[in-house]
Amino acid sequence: MTDLTGQQITRVTGGGQLTIHTDGGWIITIESGFAYTALDGGTLRSSGDASDAASALANLTGETIQASRMDETDGLTITTTTGATVTAPPDPDHEAWNVTGPRGQRFVSTPGGELTDWDAPA
Repeated sequence: MTDLTGQQITRVTGGGQLTIHTDGGWIITIESGFAYTALDGGTLRSSGDASDAASALANLTGETIQASRMDETDGLTITTTTGATVTAPPDPDHEAWNVTGPRGQRFVSTPGGELTDWDAPA
């Protein structure tokens, strides 16, 4: 899996999904439920429609990713240097999230949580 440590978040958008862009060209798309825990400890939970949640997460813009983790049990976790955390657990019925890299790398949490990855094209 890839490590997003050191990437700066440049944009957060919503709609039917939450999309987080980084300065290194990575795009993190959350298509299912997620939780956002702010520095003050307040938590926002979304069941998957990120329309309203994106405005709450807009303050992540400019933050630097301190740690990231992708696994089949806990899903995706991103923590910023200020302590804010976004978590997206696996979804039993749908793709929960995907991470796409600047060279075409792709990591996907498939239905049930199994992780699939594709290398960048040669």
